Amino acid sequence: MQLTLLNRLRSAQWPLLFAALALAGCGGGNPPSPPLAAHAVSQPAGWDDELKMPVPQDLNPDPHVLEVELEARVADVELLPGTKTPAWTYNGTVPGPMLRATVGDRVIVRALPEPLRLIEPTGSTPFYDLLRTKASLLPY
Repeated sequence: MQLTLLNRLRSAQWPLLFAALALAGCGGGNPPSPPLAAHAVSQPAGWDDELKMPVPQDLNPDPHVLEVELEARVADVELLPGTKTPAWTYNGTVPGPMLRATVGDRVIVRALPEPLRLIEPTGSTPFYDLLRTKASLLPY
C-alpha cells in the first residue's frame, strides 16, 4: 500500500515540475514592446503590383476637376491562371480603372464608344458631368 502511494506522489511530481519550468520562463526580462501603428509599418517594394487598379490619365489641368475617358470594349481577360476569357471591360481591364475624387470636385467621364450611352449626348461622345457633394463609393 505504501508503494502505491509513493507511485502516486511520483506521478504527481511531473505536472508540478512542468508547471514550475513554464512559470520560470514567464518571469523577468523586458516587457514586450507595444504593437506598431499601421502607418509605421511598411510593405516590401512592389508587394501590390498585381493588385493595383489602373488609374486613368486626368485630362483636365484643374486640380478640382477629374476628367477621364472610359472605353467600353470586349477584351480577353485572365480570370483563371492560363485561361483567357472575352469580357466587357472598361479600358481593357476588369474591374475598370480607379476614379478617385475629393468631395467638392467635379467629375467628367467621357464614355466611348456608343454602347455605353446612358444619356442622349449633345455631341458625338456621350459624357457624364457630376459634382461630388458627399463622400461615396460608386461602382460603374
